[in-house]
Amino acid sequence: MWYDTRMTTKRLYPLLLMLLMVCLLPGCAGFSLRGFERADMLDHLTVSIILPAHQTLVDRAAELAQAAQAFRTDPSAETLAVTRSAWRETAIAWEQCSLFGFSEVMIVHNQIGKWPANESFIDDFIADPANETLDAAFIESIGSTAKGLFAMQYLLFDATGNDTVLLRRYADADLGTRRADYLAALAENLQAKTTELLAIWTGEGENLAERFRSADFDGGELNGSVSMLTNEMVALLENMVQNKIGRPLGKGSNSTVVPRSAQAWRSLSSSQLLAANLSILYLTYSGGGSDNAQLGFDDYLTFIGMPDNDPPLTERIETQFTAAHNALVAINQPLSIAVETQPEQVSKAYDELRALLVLFKVDLANQLGVTITFNDNDGD
Repeated sequence: MWYDTRMTTKRLYPLLLMLLMVCLLPGCAGFSLRGFERADMLDHLTVSIILPAHQTLVDRAAELAQAAQAFRTDPSAETLAVTRSAWRETAIAWEQCSLFGFSEVMIVHNQIGKWPANESFIDDFIADPANETLDAAFIESIGSTAKGLFAMQYLLFDATGNDTVLLRRYADADLGTRRADYLAALAENLQAKTTELLAIWTGEGENLAERFRSADFDGGELNGSVSMLTNEMVALLENMVQNKIGRPLGKGSNSTVVPRSAQAWRSLSSSQLLAANLSILYLTYSGGGSDNAQLGFDDYLTFIGMPDNDPPLTERIETQFTAAHNALVAINQPLSIAVETQPEQVSKAYDELRALLVLFKVDLANQLGVTITFNDNDGD
C-alpha cells in the first residue's frame, strides 16, 4: 500500500521528509512525459491515493468502535488508553481524507470531522432524561457539532489532562453510564459514516471515484476534476494557515494567542493532524512521491510547460514543501502549548505554510488555468 495512515507522528515525519528530500535530489528518476494524459494522472490519484485513504479510514474507525465498546463495558485506565490511541489513529486517517471534500461528500464529512465540538450540547444530551436511549440512532438524529471525532475527543480527554478526573466522570452514579453510552454510540455512528463515505466513492454508492477519473462533472471536461482538486488543495492549505495554526497563534483580528482554538488541543494532537494534512497534500501533488515515479500535479506542470522562471515552479513548490515540513517538525511541543512557549517557531511554520499556500493559490492555479472559487458546502 502506498501509505499507511496508521503511522504515528514519529513515523509520519520521517516518511514525509524522505518523500520530499528524495524528489529534490538532482537527477531524480522519473518517467517520460511523452504521451502524458490528465486522465492517467486522475486514474492514478484515484486508485493509489484517494480510495486507499478512505479504506484506511474505515479500518481505523472500526478499531475505534471496538475500543470504545470495550471502554463502555469497563471504563479503566487501560481501556481508556487503548481508545485514545485508536482515536488518534482515526483522526490522522481522517485528515488524510479531509482533502477530498467535494460537494457530493460534504454532509458526511461534517458528520465525521466537524470542529470544534459543541461541548455544552453534548453535556445537555447526556444529562437530559428525555433522551432515554443514547445509541447510534440517537447520534444520527442530532447535529454535526455534537457527533464525530471531535465530540469523541471531548469525552476522551480531560481539559487539564487529569485522567483520574476523567475516569471519575464515567464512574458517576447518575451520568457515568450515560456518558459511556454516548461515547460508544458516537464511535458506532462514526464507523457507519466512514463506511457511507467510502461507499459514495465506490460502485456501492454514487461511484464518485469513477466520475472523478472520467471527469463526469463540471462540464464533463477533464480539467474539471483537475480544477476541483486544485481548489480542494488550496482550501485545505487556507484552513491550515488561517484556522489550524493562525488562530491559535493569534493571527486573527485581535492578535491574541488562543491555545484552545487549536484543532485537537485536548488530545495534544494538533501538530500530528497538521502533519497528516501536509502529507496528503504532498502525496496528491507529487502522485505519491518519487517511488515508482507516479503521475502527479508536478508532472502535469512539467508537461504543459512553465514560464522561464529560475528556479522553475515545480522546484519552488518542492522546496517549500520541505521548508513547511521542517518548520512543523521543529515545533517540539504540542501546538496548543508551543504557541505560548515557542511562538517564534510556530510563527515560522505559519509563514512557511502561508508561502506554500501562495504558490498553490496563485502560481500553480494560474499555470494550470484553474480559477480558485470557494463554495460554502457546509452542511449539517
